[in-house]
Amino acid sequence: MWARRTGTNHDEIGVVDAGSVGVTRFATDVDKVLIGGDPVDVAKARNRAARTLPVILGFAVGCGIGAASEAAFGLSSLALPAGLALLAFAMGFAVEAHSGAGRNGVSHVAGCGVPRVDY
Repeated sequence: MWARRTGTNHDEIGVVDAGSVGVTRFATDVDKVLIGGDPVDVAKARNRAARTLPVILGFAVGCGIGAASEAAFGLSSLALPAGLALLAFAMGFAVEAHSGAGRNGVSHVAGCGVPRVDY
C-alpha cells in the first residue's frame, strides 16, 4: 500500500528499505515544510508528508498494540492476527473464484477498483 501511495517501486527495493525510505522522506518533507523555500516544493512536501504520516502512525500503533497484547496474553496473542490473516487469505480466494481473471490475466481487487495482474 505504501508503495502505491508514494510512488515507490517495490521491484527495485525491498519492503524494509521502502519503510526506511518512507520515514526518511517524511522527515525530509517535514524539514522542508518547516524551513520553507520554493512554495511549489513546500506544497509537494506537505502533500507527501500528509500521505505518509498515516502509514507511519498505523505502523507505530500496531507495534504498540502487539507489544501490549504479548505482555498481557503471551504467545496466545498471536491467535488474533493469525486468524485475521487466514480470513483475509480465504476471502481472497473467494473473490478470485467468484470474479475470475479478465482479459490478459488482469482482474480487479474487490472493492477498490485497483487492477491486479495475475502472473
